[in-house]
Amino acid sequence: MSIVICPECGKELAVSDPNRKFIFCRHCGAKIEIAAFVKKPPEQSPQEPIIAPPSKDLQSETSSQEPSAKQLHHQHELEMERLRYEHELELERLRHENEMERERLKYKRAEEAEPAEEAEPASPAPKAKKRSATKKSLSWKAGHFCKKHPIWTVIIVYCLFMGIFGGTSTSTSSSRSTTYPSSLPNISHYTTIYSDSDSNNPTYYLFNFDDRKVCFVKTSSNIAWVANLDGSGSENNYEAVFYFAEGTITRKFNFSAVNSQSSLYVTEIVASDTPSSNTFLYTSAPNIDAASILNSVTKVNDCSHPV
Repeated sequence: MSIVICPECGKELAVSDPNRKFIFCRHCGAKIEIAAFVKKPPEQSPQEPIIAPPSKDLQSETSSQEPSAKQLHHQHELEMERLRYEHELELERLRHENEMERERLKYKRAEEAEPAEEAEPASPAPKAKKRSATKKSLSWKAGHFCKKHPIWTVIIVYCLFMGIFGGTSTSTSSSRSTTYPSSLPNISHYTTIYSDSDSNNPTYYLFNFDDRKVCFVKTSSNIAWVANLDGSGSENNYEAVFYFAEGTITRKFNFSAVNSQSSLYVTEIVASDTPSSNTFLYTSAPNIDAASILNSVTKVNDCSHPV
């Protein structure tokens, strides 16, 4: 049995058969040529053999050198151990070669995939064309805008909502609203005029007892509202119902000092779940005519009929 040192890892290996050409290191799997480590005996010149008759002592010695059954069993175990060791080395070598081959194929596929990603396609596929067309559509742009600008989206939706539903009420009120003077005939019949105490933006009540009309003018918004004047006929007991889209307001007019009509008390009753009542004082304005008041009015609403 010979001892061989692995040139790769430096481990010692036992070689039971010196006639083998090579072995594999069981530590690192390197292939080792045995011929480089085993010394050949020096060559001797051939000599003629001397043949002598065997003696009794030689025969007894030869018979004593024959191996016993125990020795043969031990040699068999050593041989089986050697075969197992060589088999394990071969399996390890094949495993190592398979791993190296997998790594090589993986690296090769990665190199082939990189140029494919960098190269631009000559013509896009039909699906890509469809996708690009979808991105350019109006719905895609609208969705992209909503995601990028949520605040502006809420503002736009609110404006559209108010434009659609708010315009309905506006059109309802405008259907019964016209512009002065065509909507207010017989201006000269509005002879009794009262104003409040606000000198900057006064409000006026103009009474037409001939046609039984009352006109309420608000100079702060330059809008007038006309309603029918009802009552018993005496100047001390008149009332008018102003029909608005939001509800009705009943205004009761009470003149103090009937002969001079110097003051007017107006009681407003707002129709709601909890009706409220307020009284306002107006003063006679005999030096102002209806035409001068209505010149600044840009809109006259007819509130004499239910909405």
